Amino acid sequence: MNGTSQTYLRLFEPDGSWIERPDYMVLAALADPDPSIMEHIHASMLKEDAINQYADGESLTRFGEDIKARNLERRVERRLCAGSVVLELCRLARATGKPPRVSAAQRLVGYHRHQVRKYSLEETALRQVKDYWSEFLNTSHLQAAAVYDPSLIEQMEGDEGATLKFLGLARAFETFVDANVVSNHFKWSPIRIPKEIEAASKIEFIPLSNQELNEAGVT
Repeated sequence: MNGTSQTYLRLFEPDGSWIERPDYMVLAALADPDPSIMEHIHASMLKEDAINQYADGESLTRFGEDIKARNLERRVERRLCAGSVVLELCRLARATGKPPRVSAAQRLVGYHRHQVRKYSLEETALRQVKDYWSEFLNTSHLQAAAVYDPSLIEQMEGDEGATLKFLGLARAFETFVDANVVSNHFKWSPIRIPKEIEAASKIEFIPLSNQELNEAGVT
């Protein structure tokens, strides 16, 4: 399933069947943008299930708690920030009808972060946005799905329907960016959602206000 220039999230076996616990692989991809580390996290989660198979689903071993603390619960703010940049790229593309600059979306995210965190200088907020975007660029469509519908994160574990819905949403963001955002100014190489996953049919974007357009530097 891997192309010569594209990397796909490993969700299927060579025979086309699901890998064991694809929901764990999605959670691993959200946790870390490095495909090799995703595999390690996925394998560790399966290992926890194997050694803690009689637990009630809530109790983790020390090993499991360590996986959760070191991976699944780390860098959440950074991840959601990267996802927010994708959301703003999509909103800008929808508002203007042309590919936006990444810097415009970053300014918009920085503006909103500054509004929420009044103690943070807007320049500091923008610098953080740029750093977090660089860190999670290749999984930012997955992070965008988490920002767009955070309820799916809790529903996804052990639920194939919720996992498919989340993946469909992430693929919808991926295809929207491919079609409406990618330009000479912005090229990306995301960890793609396999084509076997059907993209969500529609994503509703909240229209940008005049203030937001001004903050993004769009006229």
